[in-house]
Amino acid sequence: DVRTLTAENLKPVKLLVILRDGMLWPGGADKPPESWMTPDQERAVVRFVEEGGGLLALHNCMGLYPDNGPYLHLVGGRYTGHGPLERFAVKVVDTDHPVTRGVKEFTVADEQHTPIPDPGAVHILLESRSDEGVVAPAGWVRRVGRGRVCHLANGHTKDAHAHPEYQKLVVNGARWCLGFDGGESRDGR
Repeated sequence: DVRTLTAENLKPVKLLVILRDGMLWPGGADKPPESWMTPDQERAVVRFVEEGGGLLALHNCMGLYPDNGPYLHLVGGRYTGHGPLERFAVKVVDTDHPVTRGVKEFTVADEQHTPIPDPGAVHILLESRSDEGVVAPAGWVRRVGRGRVCHLANGHTKDAHAHPEYQKLVVNGARWCLGFDGGESRDGR
């Protein structure tokens, strides 16, 4: 129930995981969708992270959210769409970061999301590459205030969720967001 995302309900929380797009279709596919994240909810999530909370932002967590709103600024990028369900490679571009430690390059059958990160706001950890040569960031991290944000772009299909390397990324991402990272990368990210 998206209505439970409030500043009050976030007080005892240490890690918020979002795996959903920003729309609800209360009238079905024939009616226009509605944005579920209100301005108060956006501010509550930003404040939660700034004050030391962790946000693990998965797959479609940037799709169909209020443009240029504080939530998208917090995540550090913009949703631009995805290709068809296909098999593509996910490459680790920073092997020293706690989120990617022990993760090997892998292929997965999934939607290849092609988010655009905010320039200078994020540290890219992963990239995806389709057979057609489409290359896109597949994961990044950033610090905001006292908190941490980790975005992982994969995660639409059962194949993606069941993949051992993706599962390592989710666990490592959650641990990093919580500060249980066993040390920082060389550049402090």
